[in-house]
Amino acid sequence: MQNCDKKFGDYFRVHKLILRICGVSLQTNDSRLYRTYSTFILCLFLSIMMEEVYTLTRFTNDINKVMALLSVLLSHIVGVFKIYVVLKNRPLICEILESLHGGMFAPNRKRGGVKEEILIKKCIADTHKQIIVYCTPFGISLLNASIIALMTKFTEDDCEFWELPWEAFGLFKICSSLRYYLIYLYQNGTLFVVSYIIIGTDLVIIAVFAHLTTQFAILANFISITVKGDEEFSPTHLEIKDKSKRHYRKCMKEIVVYHQALIHLAERFEDLFTFVILAVFIGNILVLCSTMYLATLNSPRNPKSLLGLTYGITIVVQVFLYCYYGNELALTSESISSACYDDGIIGTDISFQKDLILIMRRSQRPVVLTAGKFANLLLPAFVSILRASYSYFMVIRTSN
Repeated sequence: MQNCDKKFGDYFRVHKLILRICGVSLQTNDSRLYRTYSTFILCLFLSIMMEEVYTLTRFTNDINKVMALLSVLLSHIVGVFKIYVVLKNRPLICEILESLHGGMFAPNRKRGGVKEEILIKKCIADTHKQIIVYCTPFGISLLNASIIALMTKFTEDDCEFWELPWEAFGLFKICSSLRYYLIYLYQNGTLFVVSYIIIGTDLVIIAVFAHLTTQFAILANFISITVKGDEEFSPTHLEIKDKSKRHYRKCMKEIVVYHQALIHLAERFEDLFTFVILAVFIGNILVLCSTMYLATLNSPRNPKSLLGLTYGITIVVQVFLYCYYGNELALTSESISSACYDDGIIGTDISFQKDLILIMRRSQRPVVLTAGKFANLLLPAFVSILRASYSYFMVIRTSN
């Protein structure tokens, strides 16, 4: 990235690395060898999905196996859609990620003092915490599934009772140890890569939410400094106390351009991923429903109960991160109005005051990202998804 701030480097370096290892690159100049590797990974993804669909058609009369297959297959269908959107819009996504590093979005001590660097640093730390919070429950789920499957292989002599990590296998009968271990490695390896493609894409989207939120906080700080004429942050702001028309006109121009650029960037990013997020929400309602249903089939002491719990937590964390950071973005964009409304505005140029009022009116309509242009990414949406999942679960459980 040419425009990356040298002090902080690439904000999304870890996110891009996760995706690149899994065969999805956010670079536009990949080598032929990497493109071959990426094609191989995507073929594996499609192969396991086709196997899941075929197996599902074989066990349509077994509700338990159907629910187990759906809990994985639905996530994979959403994952394919994510990959399609990312690969189709890769140049535009790269442009948006790069724009957050440079130009008016780069930390500027002359504009907002050291607080801008502090906010950026905190945002980067938060996005790294997102990775830990999201990946940990899934890693535990994968480990649990692997161990539980191997336990059936070691404790059962009859191959009919051998289980695989995540789902039944319907292409052919597994009646030998060699076949079992080959399918075991195929399922585990493929599902690991596929899952981290899904996770990596989610983390990039959520990280952009976090950085947009930080940019609105930086803008609010800039407005506050301009209105108050606070010299605490930088000696260069001593001239603000002069409150000359020329100075306020210059500051107002920067504020308006910055504000409009942020709104435009948020809208562009929403247009790219709004239907991806909608697919995530719809898919996760059904996946949570399936997971809760499967959890009721086992006693609390059964190892599969822990597997269902950790997998369910992974899905809940995914939805929560979307809604939480969407909610934070809305609140922070709305706080621009509070930054404008300050006693320090008294005594400034009349035209400057009028411009601030216009910004306040625009800020009263917060930047709210949506799922499919009709469901707002706010915390109430998170609660609604949990309620819907539980409702569908109760319907299936009652009918069964």
